[in-house]
Amino acid sequence: MKRFFSFLALLCLFSGAAAQENITKNTGGAAASPLKIGDKVPAGILSGLSKTTALQQKGSGGLKGKLLVLDFWATWCAPCVAMIPQMNTLQESYHEKIQLLPVAYQSRKEVETFLSRLEQQRGIKEQLPLVTGDTTLVKLFPHAELPHLVWIGADGIVKAITGPQALTKAGIDRLLAGNNTGMKTKRDEVMTYDRSANLLIDPSATEPGVSFAVSGYKEGVGRGYYNDTMIPGEGKERRMTARNQTIPELYLLAYSKKPKEVVLEVADTTALAAGNLGSDDFREWLKQGHGFCVELVLPDSLRKRSYEILKSKLNAYFSNYSTSLEKRHVRCLALVRTSDTDKLRSAGEKPAVEQDAFGSKFTNCYLRVFISRMQLPLQYHPLPLKDETGYTGKADLQLSGDLSNLTELNRELAKYDLRFEERAADLEMLVIRDAVSSKP
Repeated sequence: MKRFFSFLALLCLFSGAAAQENITKNTGGAAASPLKIGDKVPAGILSGLSKTTALQQKGSGGLKGKLLVLDFWATWCAPCVAMIPQMNTLQESYHEKIQLLPVAYQSRKEVETFLSRLEQQRGIKEQLPLVTGDTTLVKLFPHAELPHLVWIGADGIVKAITGPQALTKAGIDRLLAGNNTGMKTKRDEVMTYDRSANLLIDPSATEPGVSFAVSGYKEGVGRGYYNDTMIPGEGKERRMTARNQTIPELYLLAYSKKPKEVVLEVADTTALAAGNLGSDDFREWLKQGHGFCVELVLPDSLRKRSYEILKSKLNAYFSNYSTSLEKRHVRCLALVRTSDTDKLRSAGEKPAVEQDAFGSKFTNCYLRVFISRMQLPLQYHPLPLKDETGYTGKADLQLSGDLSNLTELNRELAKYDLRFEERAADLEMLVIRDAVSSKP
């Protein structure tokens, strides 16, 4: 959930060191223990927060008699950033009844720098006090996904622990009335996965050669990939590990394709695609036989054949499906040139890519690198990306602003006589079929 996802102006920030000092002093230096719904927050924690310069300067009158909502966030979390205007509005509406308090583990300097750029480039100004450099509250309320909201009543009791969907007027009114019914509890898994170690295969129990293993959903390992087969080397084993992935995601890894470059031609798609589920519901769907862990270990001598071997192993295991790469005429978000004037040619400096929430800089890069890097900011656009420029040289591009906003992105691309536009184009797609219908 990575919320993923706005950020705060330079207002009333207090350092994590100051917050830590207050909290430690008021709890006798004892190690914090995780709290759950129904637990009472140590008085020293709340009094330490209430006395902070941040809250005093905002004229909030401290936390006495208020519903406190801790919002754990980070500058790299897009959903967190997207919540800032909403939180500002809610705080203003419930000024005397609640206190929304964003909490970041990042340093004051890092957060201030980010918020300054956010205000300058996007006009988004944070109006809430903010905890930075936190190391204590996160121990009281551990979590794995952001945003993470903790609702603490005026009596100091933890009333709810939720995701961002609960932060609405209806949710606030419900908690103010003393009723947490209907507040869906956010349940994160604590990740214990060590990517330096094998996940499924016991090295001591296997002979040198190719080893392959599959399991269902595994708790505590998160979702993702580990792959060292792309790194040149000699004399050691190579490993590809996929954790809690869907069947299409496993094949996307094997075929080196992007998430939107897959076509499902199966009678029943419910075993392959979850639909638009929230984080908790999606995790439960994975646990119901739709999520898999896969591990492939092979000698370095077979490193260059690792993807071919993975395809073969997956096809043998998931034998009820057939997969192939096929050219399809599909709707794409195509990068096109708007003139024949070459405004792209690189000055020839050292190849480099710099990318953050406020823009990107591509130095001496092919446009395929640009297309690859745009997959992240354009991840919520429904169409796959394709380079239709025909430009074969290396380019220099510097783009500012919110590149997830297609209008803003195209405004920046116009400096180079480029734009993204929706059009039909031939694109190599990963096609997954039922095995019985894979051949005429």
